[in-house]
Amino acid sequence: MVIASELREGMVIRIEGQIYRVFEVECKAGAAKLGGVVKAKLSNVRSGRMWEPHFRPQERLEDVELERYNMEFLFSEGTRAPSCALTPSSRWRSPTPSSASRRDSCSLAWKCRLSFLKVNQDRSLHRTSEARMEERRVGVISWPTRAEDSPMLELEAVRMDFPADANIIVGQSHFIKTVEDLYEAIVTTVPQAKFGVAFNESSGACLTRSEGNEQALRDAAIRNAQALGSGHTFVLIIQNAYPINVLGAVRNVPEVCSIFCATANSVEIIVAQSEQGRGVLGVIDGSSPKGVEGDTDIVWRQDLLRKIGYKR
Repeated sequence: MVIASELREGMVIRIEGQIYRVFEVECKAGAAKLGGVVKAKLSNVRSGRMWEPHFRPQERLEDVELERYNMEFLFSEGTRAPSCALTPSSRWRSPTPSSASRRDSCSLAWKCRLSFLKVNQDRSLHRTSEARMEERRVGVISWPTRAEDSPMLELEAVRMDFPADANIIVGQSHFIKTVEDLYEAIVTTVPQAKFGVAFNESSGACLTRSEGNEQALRDAAIRNAQALGSGHTFVLIIQNAYPINVLGAVRNVPEVCSIFCATANSVEIIVAQSEQGRGVLGVIDGSSPKGVEGDTDIVWRQDLLRKIGYKR
């Protein structure tokens, strides 16, 4: 139990079977023989509705023990509640809905930090109601952050589309002359290479700039850069050469900040979108490992590198 004059912001109390979180407390002393008063601003944990009751300073209230857990939830677009809830140690895989539009088909995942209230040791209540979840399509829910204060962040997996006999390099750069400098870096390193490069500006006209010596690859680079839609990101698609032949030259281009991937595999780029714009978080390159190499696998790897001329 706690007396009203000891209420503090962030405490959780129970009144007539309802659970409330204390948002604000104001204590006013009484004049002469009049007693003081404690004004509180409370939020109902279940409904989210605000209530501003007055208490006597010595009035006894039931406080509730608060425990906090980090949990992850998966949502399907348009739903009012999570389709499943997982503990932090659980593994999950997001389903992939079928849709004609890549952007519309992505699964939306929320990572929610929720505070759970321990009540009678056998049941729990979480602060975020369905109504509050519906207010955010994708984002981070933090206790005690209110819905209107929490950031909005949408995640999307964008699959790169390029020819089967080509390699793709995706990276971040920072200046308008990126495409011209990358062009020079490739042709001076591997003259026989065929390639196209596209770069998304993130200020000024915000155009997708492009260069290359093969129009089909140049067009493919543009399509992928526009599908990413992230500023200061470049896409290089190359044939008749491999990333190992050109990555050193690409990294040495002064405008290049980082390389996200260089691969011939099927690859998805994980893109985050906020109110400001879009940015690359990481990549899913190829498939997951199926095991650890054994002795025969080591021999195969060593023989392969010598057959293709990378080892003597």
